[in-house]
Order: sequence, then structure tokens, then C-alpha cells
Amino acid sequence: MGKSFLHISELTFSYPQSHTNIFNHFSIQLPEGWTAVTGANGSGKSTLLKLVAGRLIPEAGQIRFDGTCVYCPQEVRVMEENLIGFFSELYDGNSLAGRLFSQLELDHDWPYRWESLSYGERKRFQLARVLLDDPEVLLLDEPTNHLDTRAQHLVSEVLSDYHGIALLVSHDRRLLNRLTTHTLMLSSAGDGAEPRFFKGNWDSAWTQYEQEQETLLKNRRKAQVEEQRLRREIQRRKQEAQGHKKDFSKRHLDPKDHDGKGKIDLMRLTSKDATGANVIKNLEGRVQDLQDGQIKPDYRKKTGVTLISRSFASDSFFQLEPGTLDLGEKRLVYPEISMAAADRICLVGPNGSGKTSIIRLILSKSGLGKEDYAYLPQEIPSQDAEDLLLQFSSLNNTERGEILSHYSRLNGDPQSLQDEDVPSPGELRKILVAMAFFRAIPLIILDEPTNHLDLPSRMALEEALVQYTGAVLLVSHDDEFRDKIGCRIWDICQNGQVHRLQRD
Repeated sequence: MGKSFLHISELTFSYPQSHTNIFNHFSIQLPEGWTAVTGANGSGKSTLLKLVAGRLIPEAGQIRFDGTCVYCPQEVRVMEENLIGFFSELYDGNSLAGRLFSQLELDHDWPYRWESLSYGERKRFQLARVLLDDPEVLLLDEPTNHLDTRAQHLVSEVLSDYHGIALLVSHDRRLLNRLTTHTLMLSSAGDGAEPRFFKGNWDSAWTQYEQEQETLLKNRRKAQVEEQRLRREIQRRKQEAQGHKKDFSKRHLDPKDHDGKGKIDLMRLTSKDATGANVIKNLEGRVQDLQDGQIKPDYRKKTGVTLISRSFASDSFFQLEPGTLDLGEKRLVYPEISMAAADRICLVGPNGSGKTSIIRLILSKSGLGKEDYAYLPQEIPSQDAEDLLLQFSSLNNTERGEILSHYSRLNGDPQSLQDEDVPSPGELRKILVAMAFFRAIPLIILDEPTNHLDLPSRMALEEALVQYTGAVLLVSHDDEFRDKIGCRIWDICQNGQVHRLQRD
């Protein structure tokens, strides 16, 4: 039996309110196995999954595959009826349902207490139901977003058992590198997504992409140097031709000087003017060929940010005595904790273990002033977002320009930011971090900073924090992100109703 493929041919699609196509005559053939679908926010990743699933109708083109297709969206707010069907299959003795129930560590009472389930529990329940269908084509949109490390591991393990045609939209580099064998990169540049298809997982594809861009950039620079040389030669020949025209002028001759006029007519007939004009035309044609033949590299913003923070007045930002923190039905026991001026610390632990609560405790008891730290919460409340934008707009042009420079280096688009009335959650996070860099804040506190950020933006933030000279207090389930920054670990371990904070 031959291999199956997902065929996309001449696909064109745009949203009614948009002036440009998201996809414009987009064609690709995707093989069996896991394909990562990557690209900046707004490049069409989720849109592509919805088109393949039939939830959106293309304006033109075809999408073909054999068998069934199942789409698993990011959202898990409402419990759909088919989720209940999973447990019906489980109690009827379905072996696949039994295996998924065990692998994803589900519980029998989950259908009856949906409202009290965490995001991670809902996502595992949702994935179990999708995988129970065992479709020929599987479409997953951010399956590990907001999940803690344990839940990410469970999801990764169960997804590795799927062997059909799978499209995976994810900003989880560890998941992409483990599962995927091909990578589709979508670009938001121009009218419609421009696909690049690479063999290999995310790290391999990114290396290939960087090499491709470097080659295009070198070729473009060579072409620009040659174009400048040709333009100088064209200008020189035009000036030379202009001088010849003066030599051939009869205005200085006496009207009765027939011999002089005859000599000039002879010079015109035997001169190289006509040849010179042809040479200029040929040179201009070569310039046009150079311009037409250039393949422009993607617009790449400078992502690295060298950041020097202000020094802090004391050797440590805070020092808390041992204590207990009430978490409702549970409590968190913590030892003496402190943070020096150059520390990089990451809080880890399961969802609901008290990581954000510890940060709030530190901020309430540390005595830090507003100029001593910047805090980026998991979700920025609407009022805080309005205050942030008002603060930004009240700055002078020089200050705004410097902040926009930091914003650009975090993979943000300054023009798009100024054109939009309400920035996206990802854009708001970049603004807040850029303003912290501008103010040279000595301590930056980040609670799940990579949420809402696309992969290039995550990598830009990662690079910026590596070069930041101040202290970092971080909450993150992204192992690679925190490892690159060089964090020590404070681990919150659960033991029944008691959580304990342990330092490395």
C-alpha cells in the first residue's frame, strides 16, 4: 500500500475584512508523519488548519486527502458532547480509550466537574477524545500551551504514538523537535503566505532557513554592488555623450560657414554617438535584469539586545523568612528565600502549585519600589494595558523611538503597532519588556513570558534576556527557554494538600 499525502493545490483565501490574501495560490504536498506548521503571529497557521478541516471555505483551490480528518483547536472552554462519548467508549471496553485514559492520567469524575478542571486537565481530556477517533489526518493547534511540565510530558508521549498525517501548530520547541520530521514555514510578508518546506524538525529547519537567508543576503549584496557599478558607468557615458553633443552643435558657426557645417555633419555621421547610445541602453537593461533576478531575503530585524541595567542599592532585592502561604484548600510551605542583584531564578511546579502566589508574596513583602522592578503577569488586564499604552504615548519622540527600537529587536513591527488601536497580547508583552529595557530596570519578573509569542519572538526575548545584565525572576514551563537564560531552579513539590518550595 502506497503512502498517503495531503494535497493542497492553488489555495487562495482571505478574511472579509482583510485587504490582502492570507494564502495566494498556495500549493504543497504533505507526507505521512508530523509536520510542524510555523511562522509569525498572523501568518496563517491556525487558518491553514481550519481550511484543511473544512471549518473555513477557500476562495479558490483544492484540498485533498484520503480518510477522515479531525481538528483540535486551542480553546477548551466548553465541554462538547463528544467528550462524554469518550467515557462511553471506555466503559464499553474500547482498548484505545483505555490506553489513552491511562497515558493521559484522566479521572472518572472529569465529565461531571468540567468547570473545576484546570486548563491542563481539560486539554488532556480534549486530546484523548480526538485521538480516540484515530483519524487519517490529525490537526493540532497549540496542544501544550499553558500546560505544566508534567502535562507537557504526558501529551508528548501519547502524540508520539500517532502515525497518520499530522499538522502541528506549536510554539513548544521541545515538542516540535521530538515529533516532527518536516517543517512548513509560513511568511506574513507580501500578499499571501509564502511557504518554505524543510525536511527535519524545528532545529534542523531553522538552521537550513538561516543558511538560506545568509546565502540570499550575500547574493543580494553582490548584486547591489554590481548595480551601483553599472549605474556609475551609465552616468559616465551619459556625461560623455552630453559633451559630444556640444562638439556637434552648429550654433557657434557663422550662417554662411558652409565648410564648418559640412565638417560637423561628417563628424556626426562617423561619430560613436549611436554606438554609445546602444551601450547605455544595454547597461540599463543589465541593471533591470539584476533587479528582476534578485530573490530578496526575508526582512530580518536585529534581535540581539545588549542591555545594561541600573545597579541596585542593596546586595539583595528581598529576603523572606520561612513561612506558609494559604492556597485555599492547600498550603505552600517555603523556606527562607532571597535574591541577589545578579541572580536568575526560575520557579517551576505543577499548575496550581502556587508559583504566581509566591511572586505576589515577594512583591508585597519585599519593599521594592516601582523603579526597582518590572512585572509581566501571565495575562495583562485590560486596564493595565490601557495604562501602559497611555504611558507610552505620553513620552517624547526620542523616548518612544528608543522603546520602539527595543520593541523591533524583540521581533515586533513598530509600524503595525502604531497602526493598530488595540495591540495583541503578544505585542503588549513586547511593549512592557521593551519599556523595562528602556528604563534599565534592575529586576525583571516574568510569569510565563512566552505565552502568546510566536517562535521567532520567543527566541528574540531569550537572546535579549541572555544579554541583560540585571536580575531575572521567571515562571516558565519552557525548559529550553529557562536553560538558555541560565536560571537556578526553585521547585514547588506537591505532597497531598501541602506544597513545598525547594531551592537548588
